[in-house]
Amino acid sequence: MASGANGTNNITDPFNTWQECNGPTGLLSSDTDLSEQPGCQAGNNNFARALDMLSGESYALIVNNFSQSGLGFSIEFGGTGTFLGPQADFAIDALDSFECDKTINFTNLSDSQTDPILSYQWNFGDGATPVFSDQEGPHDVIYDSFGEKTVALTIESTRGCSVTKIRDIDIAACCADTSSLSADAEAFDLICFDIPEGYIVAAGISGSPAYSYSIDVPNYQPNPIFNNLDIGEYTVTVIDRKGCTADVIVSIMEPEEIIANAGIDSLINFGEGLALDGSYSPFNLNLDVLWSPDDNIDCVNCLDPYVVPLGETTYQLLVTDENGCTDTDEVTIRVNIERPVYAPNIFSPNKDGNNDFFNLFAGPGASRIDHLYIFDRWGNRVYDGQNILLNEYNMGWDGIYKDQPVNPGVFTWLAKVRFIDDEVFSYTGDITIIR
Repeated sequence: MASGANGTNNITDPFNTWQECNGPTGLLSSDTDLSEQPGCQAGNNNFARALDMLSGESYALIVNNFSQSGLGFSIEFGGTGTFLGPQADFAIDALDSFECDKTINFTNLSDSQTDPILSYQWNFGDGATPVFSDQEGPHDVIYDSFGEKTVALTIESTRGCSVTKIRDIDIAACCADTSSLSADAEAFDLICFDIPEGYIVAAGISGSPAYSYSIDVPNYQPNPIFNNLDIGEYTVTVIDRKGCTADVIVSIMEPEEIIANAGIDSLINFGEGLALDGSYSPFNLNLDVLWSPDDNIDCVNCLDPYVVPLGETTYQLLVTDENGCTDTDEVTIRVNIERPVYAPNIFSPNKDGNNDFFNLFAGPGASRIDHLYIFDRWGNRVYDGQNILLNEYNMGWDGIYKDQPVNPGVFTWLAKVRFIDDEVFSYTGDITIIR
């Protein structure tokens, strides 16, 4: 606060004899003084005129006679000034109602306490006539479409302050009873059974374009195509700029279901085969057929292929129509894995055409004898045959050793038999020769 010498002392007197002036001190917007003198003189109130600050400028406080008393004092001064710029605002009123094709009035309510407003920029939003204005107003505006509208007013003061006020208003529909709007739509059925890939193409006719479309009002979209639809009846609604609506009902259908049938599960012995019994419906369709896996099968594109599975196998039948629609079914063939091999215990190699050879016999699972060894009672190998066909009466050992018929007696045999799954097993036994 301001203080100092007054009428009872001199400014050269010690500082502690000066009169103190009580109360706050500072800058006051209603004060007209540029400075405040010491001494608590009449008319002084401890305040000076407020600063008229400019953006970007810095300000300092100067205190005279800071050191003359010899005692001194300290003071802090700082802070940030806030400009009181213009305030943008406007009022909205309807001469009749807040509907499209009706007059809506916009009145400027902006205010500026520091410097005059220099310019106005109005934007009345989509469908407005006029859309823009640079005049203060008031303005009469007509909207040619319904819906939410965004209105913006930007003002600028002489000192360059720019402020924008934005308000949203809802313009109601203004559809007349005589609207010419109608709706049209074409439905496209499902290509494959139970796959929701149907679609609808809608169109608005007459009325007031542009249109929006819906199959679940009130959810509208500007795109007239509705994709990935399932079977059923759909109400297609078209709405135009005025809010007029029109409906049309369409239906989406689906084709007959394609069904694949791979037949019934079966049990077979190892090495045996069987024909699969595939079928499909509708029977009047010409469907593509594919079996998998394709191992040990004679025709993958036939409904009844012949298969010889080497172990339990599940076959899948896939049928496909001309549109790429498919269905599948499976059949499992279980295999009884047994490898029986049979050998005679006596033969008479006397070239009478009856029982002249020793050979082995087996089921369809065996493919050949890799090796057949014959030994006499002293362990001499009298025969070594390779790659001998099974189940052949005129193949195998003919009772000859070193180009001479062996004497009647008992011999031991060892056979290594290869099967159709490429497994090799050893079998042994005795054979008696008689003549």
